[in-house]
Amino acid sequence: MKKYELITDLEVNPAKSKHLVDEFLSNFEEWDKYEDEFINEEKVRMIRNKSKWNEAYLRKHISLLSTNFSKERLQHIKEVIEYLYPEEEIETESIFNKKKIILLIIILLIIFIILIVILLINLSKFFQHPKQNTANKINQEIIEKSAMKEMKKKQTQEVVKETNGTKEKNQTKVIEQNSTK
Repeated sequence: MKKYELITDLEVNPAKSKHLVDEFLSNFEEWDKYEDEFINEEKVRMIRNKSKWNEAYLRKHISLLSTNFSKERLQHIKEVIEYLYPEEEIETESIFNKKKIILLIIILLIIFIILIVILLINLSKFFQHPKQNTANKINQEIIEKSAMKEMKKKQTQEVVKETNGTKEKNQTKVIEQNSTK
């Protein structure tokens, strides 16, 4: 691993880069080539009081690796990372993130199932409408035919009554005419 790859990894995620620092410190033998002159100014001084170590302090020293790369600073960064991000916390955070992802997946699955149910309900309504319309038309035709039959039956009965009434009148007239003769 190269110096700048290590610095980039540290800048992106210092908590998960501790093992990279260990690997770099143990495998890197050419410190003389890469180690910058150690600048011990007030701005870049390494604080040994752990109570003053925080995320901003860590980030400041990670950024200083670009211009002030040294074995001593890298070891100090490793100590700060170990203090700020104990292994248990990293593992707990990882488990917590996994639980959040699982919960998110479950929620998305529930939403997906609800959407499918809504879609199926709408599709069933869509496919039922033509059948219902056809059934309604058939029922209406049957009702209309029944009504027509009833009307024809009534008309026939009226015609029969009229005919019978006319026949009776005619018979009565014939009887009257025959009796007058």
